Amino acid sequence: MIIIDQLALMFVENEGFRKFMEDAQPNFKIPSRVTSARYCMHVFNDEKEKLKHVLSTNKQMVSLTIDTWMSIQNMNYMCVTAHYIDEGWELNKKY
Repeated sequence: MIIIDQLALMFVENEGFRKFMEDAQPNFKIPSRVTSARYCMHVFNDEKEKLKHVLSTNKQMVSLTIDTWMSIQNMNYMCVTAHYIDEGWELNKKY
């Protein structure tokens, strides 16, 4: 949920989320933000290895696009998106 919805790691510590989970499933143990961060890094590393394998075996071209923006708090952000066509001629994108 944190990765798919691009939520902050501290989301799991929000009172509203904790109350919702308590009502929805009282037996569910909510992980800490440290545990959530560790899991997100594990998913990131797994996906990175899969992408390395796909790109090294198919030898296709990759198109990179970069998007930059600044938040209201004057923090700079950058997102790099890679587009490539796999061996089944399907367009894929990773960011």
